[in-house]
Amino acid sequence: MIIIEFLQAAASPGLDAFAQGVSDLGSAEAYIAVLVVIYLGIDTRLGQRAGTYLLFAVILNAYLKGWIATDRPFVEAPELNRSTESDLGHAFPSGHSQGAATLWGYLAVKSNSTGFRVLAGVLIGLVALSRLYLGVHWPIDVLGGLLIGAGIVLIALELDRRLPALDRAVGMPIVLKLAIAIVLPLTLAVVAPPPGAEASLMLGGFAAYLTTPLVFRFRAGGAWWRRALLVGLGLALVFAVLAGTSVALPEAVKRNAAVGFVRYLALGWTGLIVAPWLGGLLRIAPRGSLRLARPPRARGEAR
Repeated sequence: MIIIEFLQAAASPGLDAFAQGVSDLGSAEAYIAVLVVIYLGIDTRLGQRAGTYLLFAVILNAYLKGWIATDRPFVEAPELNRSTESDLGHAFPSGHSQGAATLWGYLAVKSNSTGFRVLAGVLIGLVALSRLYLGVHWPIDVLGGLLIGAGIVLIALELDRRLPALDRAVGMPIVLKLAIAIVLPLTLAVVAPPPGAEASLMLGGFAAYLTTPLVFRFRAGGAWWRRALLVGLGLALVFAVLAGTSVALPEAVKRNAAVGFVRYLALGWTGLIVAPWLGGLLRIAPRGSLRLARPPRARGEAR
């Protein structure tokens, strides 16, 4: 309480707006835009992995909040709430802090640019402080989110190193991988959904990220203007699907777990598969960057 009151001592409408704007960098829409830019315009593999780990962090955070179920500061002291958000749910751990630490922490470690690493650290810090200033989290919530996000980054780096060799050693058929990547998240969404409608929808996006590299290959490249056009196309398609389904589907239908899963699965495939495929048809994506994924050859198989 003391830390929150200290940060709010200089409160003003302008500072409220700034803090809310920084906090909104952790919204689903902001993350979607960032991931589309990375995947289509900068580094496809990096975008693929960053999206997978971020969505895992979001889903894990929702389960943790449901299990721990602590109240937010404004429940005890309503005057502390300076946020414009609604239906915030439980407090620990901070989802914004955990998501920021996961995404920007992972990108910072993968980057060779000192400037970007500093920027990523500043963004993580600002998002964390904004949640305290707005009175929507206790310091322990923010600290917990940051530590869990850092832990996910460490696990992600280890997975990056070990998964390719493990995949070759196991040699699981692609059809079975696809089945697991779709059925397991769908089962969680229907049978044991994480608390909060948005987190449940993220299971569909998670399935999209898991399945895309199994069936489709894309490599960002080409002149900057081609990349910019492809990113613009991807953003337009993804947000058109997001807004279109939001308007077209009744609220009762959107709240259905299976429908929400399919909706965000389609949303993910739109950015990961449809956008680069359409970009290839429009000659925006560089030639040779698109191909169907093929199962790895068995050892000793004739070429």
